[in-house]
Amino acid sequence: ESLLEKAPFGMALLDENFSFKYVNLKFKELFGYDPDEVLNERRWLRKAFPGHADRHTAIKDWFDVIKALGTGERSPRVYTVAGKDGVPKTVRFVSVKLENGEHLITCEDITQRRRVEIELHKQALFLQRLIDNIPSPIYYKDVNGIYLGCNKAYEALMGRNKNDIVGKSI
Repeated sequence: ESLLEKAPFGMALLDENFSFKYVNLKFKELFGYDPDEVLNERRWLRKAFPGHADRHTAIKDWFDVIKALGTGERSPRVYTVAGKDGVPKTVRFVSVKLENGEHLITCEDITQRRRVEIELHKQALFLQRLIDNIPSPIYYKDVNGIYLGCNKAYEALMGRNKNDIVGKSI
């Protein structure tokens, strides 16, 4: 119990009927709900997924996956969940089926990580568009001489598509 309470991520224990039996303090911090509010999973699910269609989809996906798990198997899922304050968070849930049929669920807020990933992706697209529109042929390789990318002018010069160049050496 001490280990669960000091875990750096939210944790919940669901019985074999998928009803909450336990949530740790980090779970409460993450979502803002007192344990007694969460232990009534139907009420919690209505609050966590306020949209009926989103809630139905998430619950069906979640339960279909965890029902199929074998003992010791785990299943990660990412959902956008509303906290008690109504602010949506991107949360990574991982369910592990225990020998007694219960499920141990971990919950990690990855909202900031997702924002950074999206921003990095936007920057990479911008840089590729910029490189593609430079009229001079450009290519770039790793330290082993393997092509990592090139622009359209280099494709034209070589008479090959980027997909035929990237990942290969001279």
